Amino acid sequence: LIEGRDIQPPKLTCPAPITISTNEESCSASFDIINPSVTDNCSKWFLDITSETGRLNTENTKITELPLVDIYIKFYAKDECENVDSCFQKITVADFTSPVLVTKIDYTIYLDSLGSGTLKIANINEGTYDNCGVIKDIVIRRLATGTKAASNWSSELTFDCDDIISQNNIEILATDDNGNSSNRIIPIFVKDNYSPQITCPANITVTCDKLQELNNLAGNPIV
Repeated sequence: LIEGRDIQPPKLTCPAPITISTNEESCSASFDIINPSVTDNCSKWFLDITSETGRLNTENTKITELPLVDIYIKFYAKDECENVDSCFQKITVADFTSPVLVTKIDYTIYLDSLGSGTLKIANINEGTYDNCGVIKDIVIRRLATGTKAASNWSSELTFDCDDIISQNNIEILATDDNGNSSNRIIPIFVKDNYSPQITCPANITVTCDKLQELNNLAGNPIV
C-alpha cells in the first residue's frame, strides 16, 4: 500500500517592516494590513492573523489602537493537510504629528504710562495641545519691521511707542516631546491710550505800568 501525503507547509513571505505615525486625534495608530505572499505545492491554504497589541477588525484587514511601541503581526498559513507556516511583520509606531496651535487671531497691546507694553505667551495661547499630550516648549518672536530687526525666540516680548505706527507681526512656535512643531503668524496692534500730562507754570501777577512780553510771560509748561 502506497499512500501519498502532503507534508510540505505553505511558504509565506511577510511584508517588510514599516514605520507609521500616530493619528492626529489620539496618541495611537491605525494600519491597513498587507497580506503576505503565500504559495503551496499542492493544496489549498488558509490565512490567519494575530497580534498581541491593538485591535483587529473582524475581517482581519485593519488593526487599530496601536500604541507608541514596536508591534509584531503574526501571519499563519495552513493547508488542507494541516501543515502550517508562519512569519512576522514588524510595525514601528512613532509620533510624527505636529501640535495643534489654538491661539488668538490677533492681539492688541496697550502701552503703560512709561510707553512700554509686554506680550506674554499666555496672552495669545488659548489651549494649544498635542495628540500625545506633551507640549515641550512654546516660544514667540517678533518679525522684522521697517524700523526694527527680528527678535530672538523668547517667552515674552516688549513693545514701545515706536511700534504704534509699525505693522507688527509675531510668530508663535509650539514643539512637542518628539520634536514635531507648529508655527503661526499673529498680527499685534500697539496702542497708547494715555493722554499727555501737562504741568502749567506757576501763577504770576503783572502790573499795568510795565510792558510785558506776552510770548514769554510766565515760562513754558512741562509736558
